Amino acid sequence: MDRLNILSLLGLSLRGGRLAVGEEPVEAVARARDARVLLLAADASDNPRRRVQHFADAGQCLWIRVPYPKDVLGRAVGRTSVAVAAVTDTGLAAALAQRLAEADPDTYAESARRLELKARRAAERYLPLPGSEPDGEALSRFTRAMDGILSCGAPAAVVAHASVIRLYLDSLGAGMVKIPYGSYVELDGGRPVRIGVLPHPEPDDSLCLGLLRAAGTPERVISHCAAAADRASELAGALGMDVKAVRAAAYLHDIARTQPHHAETGAEWLSGLGYVGTAELVRLHHGHDGKTLDSAAVVYLADKLVLEDRPCTLAERFAASESRCASPQALKKHGERRAAAENIVRLMEGKGVRI
Repeated sequence: MDRLNILSLLGLSLRGGRLAVGEEPVEAVARARDARVLLLAADASDNPRRRVQHFADAGQCLWIRVPYPKDVLGRAVGRTSVAVAAVTDTGLAAALAQRLAEADPDTYAESARRLELKARRAAERYLPLPGSEPDGEALSRFTRAMDGILSCGAPAAVVAHASVIRLYLDSLGAGMVKIPYGSYVELDGGRPVRIGVLPHPEPDDSLCLGLLRAAGTPERVISHCAAAADRASELAGALGMDVKAVRAAAYLHDIARTQPHHAETGAEWLSGLGYVGTAELVRLHHGHDGKTLDSAAVVYLADKLVLEDRPCTLAERFAASESRCASPQALKKHGERRAAAENIVRLMEGKGVRI
């Protein structure tokens, strides 16, 4: 099995904002009917398997157990370990299933057939205008042009319509991927490494504030976000991390605070605007596992070290939020979040950073 080829599709999906990672994000996209296929690690236990099956039923989508353990899936998307993920693009889902089926048809052929059918139906929505150039001819002409450009070996920018770009990406094995208007695709050595990226200005404090207000975020929540951004900047600086990236994510972490599944919703909003890296940190600010000390962990902890708009201890913050837990399940999740935050503190103290 061409493992690198298959796993590279997962990385491509993540960079394009078309991959949800972790149980909470996967559940959110499944229930929103945005998931096209759910992926379960080969060594995931029965509990995650049952939950994935439930998510797939709720989202009316397929789920498959992939032939990679959690650590391998994690490395493919920049994590330590990943048990569950969801691809949200039909073309990428079909391409992934096809690669799996080529290596193991007995296990994956039926899933590949079903996803290919869905991809074809989605592609049929892009009907050509009467008298327009047939897809095959357009692809042939564009491929010849691209071959000539790539043979020069120099950086180049090519401007084309989304329809022919989608055809070309499909010919490269990426599937009939949905591409936002005005976005760009990045190729490296003739292979796609980023798809559907929207150019955007750097999210400094002024832009973050503008985005929060454009989203209708309440002023008290904006004040909390600003305080969390200050705390995150301090921690990121002490750890030698990218302060600008961490600060932007902390400033925007509650952009969808008034919405259900606010972390996932906020991440989807930001990803749609082209801020894919920021979106992934926002997605995790409510669901980090606390096992790794990365940028997402800093954003997660900074949020928990601010009560309203003032600094606080973890004990204060979690005591204040515990009263809002209305069920045993909510209390259990609350305890898990506190344990994750406390473990991040221990990891930071191990690096000499005092909280």
